Amino acid sequence: MYNQFKLTRKKHPKRRGAATVEFALMMPVATLLTLGLVEFSRVNMVRNTAQNAAYEGAREAIVPGGTAAAAKAKADSILAVVRTKNATVNISPSIINNSTPEVTVTISVPLGDNMWVTPKYVANKTMVKKCTLTRESTQSGVLPAGFSSLQSTSTLLDSNFDSLESTPDIETQRVF
Repeated sequence: MYNQFKLTRKKHPKRRGAATVEFALMMPVATLLTLGLVEFSRVNMVRNTAQNAAYEGAREAIVPGGTAAAAKAKADSILAVVRTKNATVNISPSIINNSTPEVTVTISVPLGDNMWVTPKYVANKTMVKKCTLTRESTQSGVLPAGFSSLQSTSTLLDSNFDSLESTPDIETQRVF
C-alpha cells in the first residue's frame, strides 16, 4: 500500500551535463548575434550623426554672414558628440560671400576607425554624407545695421515685432 502513494521519479536516460553542452553550443551563436547588433547600431549612429553634422554645418554657412570656418566648426562639434575619429569635413565653396548661390558640406567617415567590435571587416570602407542648401540672403544682399554674423534671423524678427508692439495705433499679431 505504501508503494502506491510513493512519488516516483521518471527514469531518464543518462542526461547529466546536457544543459552544459547545450549552453556551450549556443553561447558562441548568441555572442556573435549580440556583437553584430552592437556593430550595426554603431554604424547607424555614426551614419545619422554624419548626416546631421552635414546638415547643421550647411545651415551654419547659408545664413547671412556665415563662413566656411563656422560651418566646419559646427560639423566637427556634432561629430565629436559620438567620438567620431578621423572624419573629414569639406565645405564647398571654401569662400562664402553674398553672391554664393548654395553651400555643400561633405563629411567622410572611415568606418574602420570608428567601429568597436569588428573594425577589420570594414577597414577600407568610408561613409560619405553630403548636404547642399541654398543660401539665405537679405533683399539688398547687405546685412542690416546692428545684425552681426553671430545673431540669428529670429533675433532680428523678434526685435521687429517688439518695435511694432510698442506702437499703440498698429495692431499686430505674433504668429510663429
